[in-house]
Amino acid sequence: MRKLLFVIMVIVFTLVSCSKNENVSISDQSLSKNDIPAVITNYVNENYPDTEISYSLKLTDSDTSYLLTLTTAELLAFDQNLNHIKNGGQHFCPSDSVGDQNNGNHHGGGFPIDSLSSGITDYISINYADYTIRHARFDTLCQFGDIIEVMISLDNQEPIKLIFNSTDTFLAKANRILYTSIPSVVTNSINVSYPGYSNRSKAESYTLADNSMQYKAFVYLNESELGVVLNEEGNIVCESEFSHRGGGHHGGGHNGGGHQGGHHDGGGIPIDSLPASITEFITTNFSSYNIHTARIKSLCQFGTVTEVVISTDSLAPVKLFFDNANIYLAKAEVILTINIPAVVTDLISATYIGYSTDERSEINTLADYSVQYEIKLHLNQNRIKVVIKEDGTIVCVE
Repeated sequence: MRKLLFVIMVIVFTLVSCSKNENVSISDQSLSKNDIPAVITNYVNENYPDTEISYSLKLTDSDTSYLLTLTTAELLAFDQNLNHIKNGGQHFCPSDSVGDQNNGNHHGGGFPIDSLSSGITDYISINYADYTIRHARFDTLCQFGDIIEVMISLDNQEPIKLIFNSTDTFLAKANRILYTSIPSVVTNSINVSYPGYSNRSKAESYTLADNSMQYKAFVYLNESELGVVLNEEGNIVCESEFSHRGGGHHGGGHNGGGHQGGHHDGGGIPIDSLPASITEFITTNFSSYNIHTARIKSLCQFGTVTEVVISTDSLAPVKLFFDNANIYLAKAEVILTINIPAVVTDLISATYIGYSTDERSEINTLADYSVQYEIKLHLNQNRIKVVIKEDGTIVCVE
């Protein structure tokens, strides 16, 4: 109890120093996640799906009624009507005492700010002289691998995440942005590559060390939550699946497999670098289609493949798979799960008791015209992908 009171008093001291207009009293209380109003948790899920609530405080006698610290050290304030204050701006106090910012939130990979290397702090001092370091943590991003993420802020401005590799080399600057601010060439690519998926309200932009741009969109379909990274030309760089709401920091997910996630081996590749044998196959067999995206990925039924997404007006996009010798393997199309033959769905029901199927699946028509079905299942937070032949034989599971 004494420890809890001490923590509250530290936070109260910090909040008082943040705003002279707020009268914070010792009656303010920390909240469990179950006590946070659903309106607020829904706001976090919609706008900050790649993070979690680390600490929450309910204030009295203040214009701010709820104050949340996220695992990224971003602070969110809500008024008495549960509206997010200042249109989504984060609120950082002068002190690092709120939540776990100073000592690092170890649940979120955090570590003490004063243990940052001189290479990182020197870079920030030179390039962001007026900014304050708020938080540091280890993370894994599908486009960079293992990284060090440093959150910095400037009064009355959105915080910035700086990303460094394991040798303290600057990789990128990340900013929260509205999904509607992403260039149309990127959002069009998402719509084509992830049919049926919806987007979260916020996304992230990455300005890389060479000043090129990447965008990370958060999309979902049923229980599937993905973070998709694309370059400014709209080519998919990589994707990661969130194992639970608010998670996804580790870019985990299953090993390859459609939109199931994880790091794709190699990721997106420029369309103009596709070998002639692939482009000629598409020109001959899909003459009315345009090549939309291309990437290297791993599928349990084929191994490492080149996936090429093609599209044409008024028809759903098609994915074509080629092996490492550029030989055509199969085409994949979206299909409603209810339209899959009973011999396949009956096997799923009997083998995966308690699991639910996603509304949409994929039908793979192989080069020999045989058919396989790729079905995604979920039970609580556990997700799997099952590939089954048309006769009900399981090909692989991941």
